Amino acid sequence: MTNSSYKTIILLLLLSCLFPFILFAQGPKNALTFNGFNNYVSFSHDSRGITNQVTTEAWIKTTSLNNQHFVVKYDRDRESGFQLHTLNGKAGFSGRDGSGQYRLSGYSDVFVADGEWHHLAGVCTGTSWLIYVDGVLQGESVTNYTQTDLRSDEPLLVGTYFYLGQTWYYNGEVDEIRVWNRALTAEEIRKNMCKTIPDNSTNLVAYFKLDETSGSTVQDHSSYRLHGVFQDMDAASARVTSGAAIGDRSVYLYPSTWQNQKVEIAGGNGNKVWVDQIVASPFDQGIHLYYVGGRPNSTVGISNPQSVTEYYGVFPAIGNTNSYVIQYESPQQLCEVEIFSRKDNATSAWNLLNPAVANQTTSTQTDGARKEFVVQNKTELPIVGATSFCTGSSIELEVNTDLDPTWSTGHKGKKITITEAGKYWVTAPHGTCLATDTITVQELPVPAINLGSNIILCPGTSATIQAPAGFSSYLWSNGSQSSSITVNTAGTYSVEVTNASGCTSQSIIQVEEATVPTIILPDNQHYSVCYGENALINATTAGATYQWSDGSTFPTLTAAATGEYWVDIIVNGCAYRRTVQVTYEECPQIPNIITPNGDGLNDTFILIGLPPNNVRVEIYNRWGKLIYKSGNYQNNWGSPDIAAGSYYYYIKSSSSSKEFKGWLEVMK
Repeated sequence: MTNSSYKTIILLLLLSCLFPFILFAQGPKNALTFNGFNNYVSFSHDSRGITNQVTTEAWIKTTSLNNQHFVVKYDRDRESGFQLHTLNGKAGFSGRDGSGQYRLSGYSDVFVADGEWHHLAGVCTGTSWLIYVDGVLQGESVTNYTQTDLRSDEPLLVGTYFYLGQTWYYNGEVDEIRVWNRALTAEEIRKNMCKTIPDNSTNLVAYFKLDETSGSTVQDHSSYRLHGVFQDMDAASARVTSGAAIGDRSVYLYPSTWQNQKVEIAGGNGNKVWVDQIVASPFDQGIHLYYVGGRPNSTVGISNPQSVTEYYGVFPAIGNTNSYVIQYESPQQLCEVEIFSRKDNATSAWNLLNPAVANQTTSTQTDGARKEFVVQNKTELPIVGATSFCTGSSIELEVNTDLDPTWSTGHKGKKITITEAGKYWVTAPHGTCLATDTITVQELPVPAINLGSNIILCPGTSATIQAPAGFSSYLWSNGSQSSSITVNTAGTYSVEVTNASGCTSQSIIQVEEATVPTIILPDNQHYSVCYGENALINATTAGATYQWSDGSTFPTLTAAATGEYWVDIIVNGCAYRRTVQVTYEECPQIPNIITPNGDGLNDTFILIGLPPNNVRVEIYNRWGKLIYKSGNYQNNWGSPDIAAGSYYYYIKSSSSSKEFKGWLEVMK
């Protein structure tokens, strides 16, 4: 052995590369749990491009012996579709292909209702139906039917199947559901079952990772993006931590003999992990080794949880092995390591697997069961400092030691200033080995806040300044702590918002008073016009639009009646209202000659400029005799019977009580 050393563990890599990097771990994250009596997830009726071949995959965990359906797109009446299911704890894949026959792969020999996680894959090649459990073929039915048609208009369902008033519900957990519109081979199933896959994988027509943390929608990560909806499921209790054996990367082995077999995976840069010395049980047919490049869901029980940034898992296919050895190789000579293990990601507590080992020379043999592992260096330089910072700021990391530390950035010394997210570590020679510690630092986004364009404050008005909703706290320059403020004076206003991560941002806005335009129309203007005439109200103002009380929008208004009129003169968004009163005055025009000869011209005594129907008129001849009288004159005195000559008139307005007297000449 050279500078490398070996250790029988699945490790947490503490020293892996020369520069910090951000970890985008996948792993199993969340799963869905179903109650077995009324809840499920429904998706669209779309056929998703499935024609004569299909592969359906799911990780399941159940103890129920009932007829249970995990993934269903099946139309019994139209003779098409498929079902991935179990009966009496045995897995099967069935459906109808248009032949009029019910097709069934047969049920697995392996019992899967044992409360452990199992990977199921149902395949229809077009001429045969197959069921795989944990990557191992468990049943096959060859139909030799060449006209297979699996297209179904029924919805894709997860957790149920119903027909003719009878409904079957799944009782258990499910994770990482995939549907392909072609038949996968056994090697393809094994290659991908213990790792996440790209969303744009060829022929992938449904991909439900089930990692949502809230809401009632199940995201479809395939290119179809046909999302599902909870049915009778509580969004909070339906989501649980998944224990499925899913990593970011995985390798596998399904040998004909276990003698001298070895399966190896790369961890961080420069590190390797492998499984060997496998003592298989009579049931064990394969083994998977997977890697997750991120923190597990829990670090309870680990002595230095801050340093945990990745972990590994071993998944024996079909059944546990009797034993196996996990080894790792690292280019670093760590002083002492501690090995921690747990069953799976749903297990919160880690247990110390072996005591601290000097110089990484001792092997540890497991009991052969499924396990996940992390490793950390016991002889550490504990890094002290925050594990996150807000964008645009920095944090300081520090180690308290008398050794000579070197950071992963190349900086030497006890302190380092961090301005970028990533994984950082520090090492220091300690005799013939290295003391070390690792920390992952996150960059937290600052809130996006913009109060918008400056506000023009119209005279006599106020304005509401609204900050975006959804922040943890608000602090305005006037001391207000609400999401909005109302202002009525010009000035500079600002708000500082804080998001759920504690990061802050500020936005500033100017409130300016509008420049009052020159308006030629005075407010409360009075117009007095003679009866029968109109008043022309002129509100013309540069750059303005207009809104009059009668709905018109011109600069001027012709008022044909008395009363109050108003106009809003709108300049730069501000409305300036002007009110106008229009009244009539008596401007009498009394004729002194009429010619009542019946020609329709000047036949009657017509009064202009006096209120109609509101005038008293008396006519006297030249000897003073009253010949005509009306208390409500209608402009109708005069006829051919009137003798020519001079007449005296007396007029009195009932409105103003004004009197008008004079002589009138009647000519013929």
